[in-house]
Amino acid sequence: MNQQQRKYALDRVNSIVCAQVDLVKDKHTKKAVRLGTNERFNAFKAGRWVIKKDIKALSQYTDIVDVLDFTEECDEVKNDDAIDKDTLSIRKAASKVSDQIMLGDTEVALKLLEAFAESFTKVK
Repeated sequence: MNQQQRKYALDRVNSIVCAQVDLVKDKHTKKAVRLGTNERFNAFKAGRWVIKKDIKALSQYTDIVDVLDFTEECDEVKNDDAIDKDTLSIRKAASKVSDQIMLGDTEVALKLLEAFAESFTKVK
């Protein structure tokens, strides 16, 4: 393999790894929930939100987000331990393919790369 072919093969490995890692991250991530302005107003008007327990007084410039407990909204939550666990095997396989591309036989490297790419299509 010449230098350009080697670079292409390594870029291909990296793109497959990135796509697989993104799938794993999506699997172990609970998406954030955000309400629009009208949805917030309607929820407040319907009495679905309460004043935060630690609020003692309001000033003239108090912002609504500092006063109300927006229980219907939540931040994105990632399970980093599960992500790390699931991506470890992906990274190990990618490392093996990359090592073979850089240090090993061309035909073996191409077969490993094809097998690695096929394992990605089976994961979906």
